Formats: sequence, C-alpha cells, structure tokens
Amino acid sequence: MNPVRNIYTIAKIFIVCALMYLLWPYIHNVIGMLIVAFFITTILLPTVDWLEGKFKNRILAVFTIMIVVIALFFAFFAIFVYEVGGETKNISQQYLNKDIIDSAAKSYENLLQNMPPAVSKIISSFFDKKTITSKLNAFAQNIVSQILNVLGQFYKLIFNFIMTLIFTVMLLAGYHNFKKSLVSLVGNSRFELFLRMSYQIEQQISKYLRGQMKAAARIAFLTIIFLLLLNLLWSANVKMVFFLGIIAGLASLIPIIGIFIGMLPAIIIALIFNLQNPAAASSFFFIPHIVIIYIIIYHLDKTVLSPVLVSKKIGLHPLLVLIALILGANLWGPMGILLAVPITGVIKVIVNESVWFLRKSKEFAQNREKLI
Repeated sequence: MNPVRNIYTIAKIFIVCALMYLLWPYIHNVIGMLIVAFFITTILLPTVDWLEGKFKNRILAVFTIMIVVIALFFAFFAIFVYEVGGETKNISQQYLNKDIIDSAAKSYENLLQNMPPAVSKIISSFFDKKTITSKLNAFAQNIVSQILNVLGQFYKLIFNFIMTLIFTVMLLAGYHNFKKSLVSLVGNSRFELFLRMSYQIEQQISKYLRGQMKAAARIAFLTIIFLLLLNLLWSANVKMVFFLGIIAGLASLIPIIGIFIGMLPAIIIALIFNLQNPAAASSFFFIPHIVIIYIIIYHLDKTVLSPVLVSKKIGLHPLLVLIALILGANLWGPMGILLAVPITGVIKVIVNESVWFLRKSKEFAQNREKLI
C-alpha cells in the first residue's frame, strides 16, 4: 500500500499546485492580505494577551490595540496627503509657469562650470542647453503626473488596509481557539510535529519582525535628524523630511537593496526642489550629501542589510535571500519584497521540521521492526 499511498499523495500535491497556479491571479491579493495580517498578529499578540489579562476580556483588548493602530495610520495618512498634495500643487504651478525649467537650465550651466573643463566639454557635447531644457520639461511633467497618480490610487491602499485590519482583528480575537481547532484536526501521529512547527514559526517571525521594526524606527529617526541638519547647515531645501525618514525606515526592512530604495526618494525631492536654486548646482544639488548621510545612518545603526547579515539573522543562505526577493517582487510587487524574507524563513521552518519528523518516524519504524 505504501507505493499507492505515495502516488496518491503526489497526485494531491500536483492538483493543489495546479489549482493555485490557475487561481493565483484572482486570489493573490487576498493571500497577501492574510499573510500581512498573520505577521501583524504575531507582532501584536503578546500585547493583546497582556491586555486581556488586565481587562479580563479579549475582545476589549483587541479593539483597544487596533484603535491605537488605526489612529496612528490615519494620522500619518492625513498628514501625508496634506503635505504631498500641497507640494505637488506648488510644483505644478511652477511647472506651468516654466519657472522650474528656466531655473534648471541656469543650474545646468552652473554645474558645468563647476566641473573640470574636459568633463564639462564632453557633457556639453552630448547635452546642450536646448536638449537639457526639453528633457527636464518631460521629467518634471512625468514626476508631477506620477505623484498625482499615487495620490489617486490611495483608495486602494485604504481598502487593502481595512481588509487587512479585519483579518487581523479576527486572528487576534480567535488566535488561541483557532490554534486549538487546528490541533484537534491533526492526527496523533502528527501532533508533536504541529506543535513544534507552530512554535518555531511564531518565534522566528516574532523575533525577526520585532527586531526589524526597532531597526526601522531608529533609521527613520536618524534620517529625519540628519536631513534637518542638512537643510539647516547647507540650506538644502529638502522637503517632506518626516516622510522621507519613514520611507527610509520602511525601506530598511528590505534586505540588500533597502538603502538604495530609501535613498532614491530623497534624491528626487532634493533635485526637484533645488532646480530653481542655481547655487545648488555647485553642490551637485546635494545628491552627494544625501548619499553620504544614508550610508552613515545605515552603518551607524548596523542595518546595512547585506546578504551575510540577513543569513545570520534568519538562517538563510545569501543566494536564497536574493532569489526570495526576486520571487516576492514578481508575485506581490513592493509588498512581496517586504514579505519575501520572513515567508522564506517560515518555509525553512516547515521543511526542517518535516524532515525531522520523517527521520524520527523512520527511526521509530526501524526500532519497531527490530523489536518484532
């Protein structure tokens, strides 16, 4: 019966994989929300359990912690829309009046003057003033349209956020009961495997995410301080410093490439808001300053998340981290990049515990045969 049973198991796995492949375009958003809700639940679960002990009511504990989360999110959202919307309006007005483009052309000439003559001659031979003006015109138009498009898509973010919160509330409220129900469904032969696996997954995700969130908070704080100092000491005119700090903190959650993702918005904003400042060309629009600041911040906080550091933190090979990031980006986009490493860590736990269970089962069967 063993070969027949193995073929039946393989057939079931194949059917499930085929169905997942066919249904993936329709269910990937829901699965992504459920995964995010599970990770949020893992982070908030100890606090909810503690509040339950204080209030003697789990529902009240869940709603208390979720009210705090919702209030923080919508406060951030309201400030973000107000800040970005106002700056986008200013950029649009300046763009329509051609102020930015004319000032940018002058800044380009000043930039060439600050370069070595040989380099300046080579660059000017490829990009004359007319070409630069037309390219900046197209660049400014594209940036404004992209910002407006992002603001217009925020309703999707709000919908996804609300649905994820609903899933999170359900998981937090019934987490222990849900876990008990799963235990009751598991046969006695797999009972120990399930307990070991669930415990290892909870521990690994909780430790990883809590550590990452603390590192992200430190990076966000340091980025805000350093960019404010850049504005104060060098008159860099880098706008939306608060949100650039938050973006840098969130980007630090992404292994390997997080520093570059966090740095890019700051460079773009510094470039846009200094195009009207010809004097900024002598400082190369403060781009070198921003690059140095981000490198210093990531180094000071020891969160330049190279493959080696990630592999030590979650026990994954550097090559596996890179593959996970690529797959995550293809499946879920930016959210997939954030979730790639912890999901891969969960899969690693499942594989390791399954291998342990199979070995133990094999040893038990061999010892039983010897006794018989």
